[in-house]
Amino acid sequence: MTISFLGEAIVIEQHLVVYVYIRSLQTGEGGNLVDRTLTDTYALAVDQSGRLVTRLTSKSCDDSQKPGTNDFLNFFTGLNDLIDKVAEWTRNFTNTRLTDIPVAVVQNFVFPGGRTFVFKSGRFSDNQDLVAHIAYADPS
Repeated sequence: MTISFLGEAIVIEQHLVVYVYIRSLQTGEGGNLVDRTLTDTYALAVDQSGRLVTRLTSKSCDDSQKPGTNDFLNFFTGLNDLIDKVAEWTRNFTNTRLTDIPVAVVQNFVFPGGRTFVFKSGRFSDNQDLVAHIAYADPS
């Protein structure tokens, strides 16, 4: 997992890879049976009440491979059937369904001073610090 704080966004990238090499007699084949990436981007914004909020955009990518051998070699080795069984077992074992990481805690960020201030904007610095422009809250 990689977490980045870029400008006005929090980017969380999860990448799951399972590589398998299978050999039967003198024939072997391998590849990434599971190769999935889930990228969640949380854009920071300020709502009408001056609260810091996030908007989620998700993108997933599945680059999993299905290694195998040609029909002639498979006739003698049965390698493709073995690869299919291992692939099914691996996908069930690794639970390839990556899940969203909740970043709702950002929405609960309270600037020191209680309800005296409201956010005008927020972004991350080059050093990944949250920089916020604030204003006095309207008491009415």
